[in-house]
Amino acid sequence: MVDRRRAIAVPLLLEAEHSGRDPLSRIAAGLARTSPVATEDADELRENLEKVGLIRRFRAGSGEDDPVPDGIKLVDHLRDEGWEIVPLGGDREGDEFAWFVERVLRELYFQAPNVVATAPGRVIVCAENEHTLAALRGAGVELRPFEASEIVRWGGGPHCLSLPLERDR
Repeated sequence: MVDRRRAIAVPLLLEAEHSGRDPLSRIAAGLARTSPVATEDADELRENLEKVGLIRRFRAGSGEDDPVPDGIKLVDHLRDEGWEIVPLGGDREGDEFAWFVERVLRELYFQAPNVVATAPGRVIVCAENEHTLAALRGAGVELRPFEASEIVRWGGGPHCLSLPLERDR
């Protein structure tokens, strides 16, 4: 979450429209055709990728599955609920596959979605993610970037470094 009813998300993987046709599924299919990866392993990878982003909800107080959102991906559900999604890697430009590999995966590696909201519409972010930061600014989010290359090397980011914050509403 980066603001009230606004979130940052990895595009394509968390949307039903792209299920099975996202760039990572295409990479898995290519591996199956051109490398010694077993077909069964590649098929299993593609099946697992199709499940990424599926939400599972539980009935309040019971821990029992709530079948209402069954089969719905997270970004689709949030949009249905009126949320705005800021795409990690910024808006799609040019070839979708190249955009995903060169911008989305790179900025995912550099912890672009790993943010801390210090107030509605104000977040601490890793400075290395120019396309995601531009998308957040374009959505009206105030950014507090910091150089995080050393933290990112070890798989961390601002959210990983924080304890729960208590603040007035």
